[in-house]
Amino acid sequence: MKIQVIVTPNAKQEFIEEVEPRVFRIKTKARPIGGQANETVIFMLLQYFNVTQKQVKVLHGHTGRRKLIEIS
Repeated sequence: MKIQVIVTPNAKQEFIEEVEPRVFRIKTKARPIGGQANETVIFMLLQYFNVTQKQVKVLHGHTGRRKLIEIS
């Protein structure tokens, strides 16, 4: 399954919400420096979908706010 994620780093609260089918908005307290925000986003998705780290892969958008993620 491929999903689109819109990330907001440096947020006051952390949460995931599905705004459309397969489109998620994720707010995280982590800073976008050194990949901290990406690591937190992946960890949040692992918990949300109850999958392992091997099953989540960022296909596009490693450095941007919009990401395409594959969950197998």
